[in-house]
Order: sequence, then structure tokens, then C-alpha cells
Amino acid sequence: MTQQVEISPRVERRYELTRLQHEVWASQRLHPNAPVANMATAHGLRGVIDPDRFVLAFDEVVRASDALRTVVDTTGSVPAGQVLASPRATTEVIYVESSDLEAWMAER
Repeated sequence: MTQQVEISPRVERRYELTRLQHEVWASQRLHPNAPVANMATAHGLRGVIDPDRFVLAFDEVVRASDALRTVVDTTGSVPAGQVLASPRATTEVIYVESSDLEAWMAER
């Protein structure tokens, strides 16, 4: 049974970065290729999934989460946190052969 979930609209807002957030942002700007503050994990899914439905569901989770829609805005004189009213992009599906997965992840 599928149930519709209604999400209330979010208002875009800005806020001052904490000292730690500013330091993480600054270190990432100084060393953009260092994955210290930008680490990812890979999760495997078993079985057959419909990529289009998965993207729709994942994007719905992002739209519902302020944390997943927050970016650092650098247009002003001081970087600030900004909660976007909606994500800037949709989830991208990348097909990688399982035998190439380790190498693909290491490159990134």
C-alpha cells in the first residue's frame, strides 16, 4: 500500500556560520581535493530497482530535509549558511560495473 506524503513548503533562509562551520568551509576552499570534510560511503542495494522511482524517492527525502538542502553561500562579503527552498539539482544516476566500483570510488 502506497501512501502519499505531503510536505509543507520551505522558506529559503540564511544564517551565520558557526566558527567550526566556517573553519571546515575555509579548509575545503584551501584544499578542495582533500576529502577531510567531504567523505562519502557506498551502500549496495540487492535486487532489481526502478532507477526513476528511486531518484524520485531520494529527491523527496532531500526536499524534506533542511540539512540536505543547506549550502554555503559566498555571494556576500562573509560566507553564510543558506537553506534552499528546493534542491538545485535532481539526483544523478551513474551506472558503474561492480568490477569497476572500487576504482571508480577511489578516483573520487
